[in-house]
Amino acid sequence: MVRINDKDFDQDAIAEIYGSSGKLVETIRKRIEPIIGMDSLASIVFTKWFFRDRGTDNLTPNERISSFLQSKALKDLIEEYALIACETLWGNGHLYYALLHYKDIVSKAEKTKKPSERQRLISSIISIEHIQAKMFEVQKGTNKDEYRPLELSDLQSPIKNGSLCSSKSRIKSLRTTNNSQINEFMQVCEKVFDYGDYDQYRDKLLNAMGINVCPYCNRQYITPWGTETKPHSTADIDHFYSKDRFPFLALSLFNFIPSCQICNSRFKLTKDFYVIPHVNPHVHGFSSDARFTIDNVKAVFTNGVLPELSILCSADDIEIQNSVNTFHLNDLYKSHRDYAEEIIKKTRMYSKTKIDEYYSLYKGLFSSKEELYQIIYGNYLDENSQAKRPLSKLTQDLLFDLGVFR
Repeated sequence: MVRINDKDFDQDAIAEIYGSSGKLVETIRKRIEPIIGMDSLASIVFTKWFFRDRGTDNLTPNERISSFLQSKALKDLIEEYALIACETLWGNGHLYYALLHYKDIVSKAEKTKKPSERQRLISSIISIEHIQAKMFEVQKGTNKDEYRPLELSDLQSPIKNGSLCSSKSRIKSLRTTNNSQINEFMQVCEKVFDYGDYDQYRDKLLNAMGINVCPYCNRQYITPWGTETKPHSTADIDHFYSKDRFPFLALSLFNFIPSCQICNSRFKLTKDFYVIPHVNPHVHGFSSDARFTIDNVKAVFTNGVLPELSILCSADDIEIQNSVNTFHLNDLYKSHRDYAEEIIKKTRMYSKTKIDEYYSLYKGLFSSKEELYQIIYGNYLDENSQAKRPLSKLTQDLLFDLGVFR
């Protein structure tokens, strides 16, 4: 996993798409304006986001929409929506965690056979505070159209017949009391931030990002190609946070991860990166927190012994662990043992003295000694350039592991 360096973006091309005077922003504003002033959750959220003075910024709605679409703080926007929704619907913004996580917890609770385990899972997100606010309700009896407010007895042991955790069907029926308003908000967002609008900008945006290699695996080229007037790209587009669950982020610049088809369509699939936290390449890569290393030291000193590769990282770093597992990085990089063997042999061939000799002999050919190292090892050797060439992260980490760079 490598970081996408947005400093390499074509800022003029980005501004044409996401600038406050651009067609996309103007289209979104025209869709939002009729909603403002209506008696709906969408009106309240959009007013606070786009039409109300936030401090002393004095920005226009177009400028706020532009800023929203180019925000890197996507998780903050998700939680801000939930805070506003909970404050509006239940009078308590602190309930936002339950709103954002209850569907995932219900799904887990629904799958378990033990009533006590169902109760433990549900109790992890629903408290007396949620019950007092009448935030949740559950199916009443056998009539699928009748619901009753959740009661304290639903969370208490022993589990009674007819209570929330007494059957899987009741667990499955758990919903927020204002389910219809939330669903309506999401439907409005799907129309306002219509992903169909992206089709006309897709290839231009991918070219403006200039990302050559999948940031998730750092193995596959996703090369932009074509001309300035007719750009194309081989990349898939992954929504880091699902556009189905968070439709207000469907067009957000930093929710787009250009990726290879394998990572996007075979490995990630429908995994919810909000519920299961992963490293967001727009924010940071693995950097020094996760490094490729050679497990069998014998391979460093013995010809014919292929190195065993693994990713060394803290077991406490959940984002990195989830990213390694989702994209099968430990398994995939086993296929690059021969590449690692070449790096080992090159470190034995090119001592520091030998490199100094070449640099002196071909003085003027290289702009710096770093460029000479890049040519010898066939890859970029600085962290900011990892998204430019496949296996750059592996190359840098092994050279660090072998003592070439410290």
